Amino acid sequence: EEITVVEEEREEEEEREEERITIREIEERVEEREEEEITVVEEEREEEEEREEERITIREIEERVEEREEEEITVVEEEREEEEEREEERITIREIEERVEEREEEEITVVEEEREEEEEREEERITIREIEERVEEREEEEITVVE
Repeated sequence: EEITVVEEEREEEEEREEERITIREIEERVEEREEEEITVVEEEREEEEEREEERITIREIEERVEEREEEEITVVEEEREEEEEREEERITIREIEERVEEREEEEITVVEEEREEEEEREEERITIREIEERVEEREEEEITVVE
């Protein structure tokens, strides 16, 4: 019986060690994901700065377009040249707006991915808690058996 008890204790200790290793591995994965999330946040911040610069550029271009439209044009040739310039600026605005829209769509995708990753991390935390509880229960049972 003592041999059986010793073997059971050894098996329980091995199981606890495996659970500790599993906990460490999960914690490492959580840390890696958090580091990735930090990188994503930094990239988003940079993208937001780029979008803000593009918005400023759009505002500047729009202001120039408005100024040109307000000016009196005396010569037909000048009117034609200025109209061409305004059209180019509108094209540039459309291109910038399209890029801004694309970046916003990418940001939405990133936010959704982050949400999914956070859910995964929460599931892993729950798993860790469950394993820790099982380890505690086993340790309590072992104490009871020893007593």
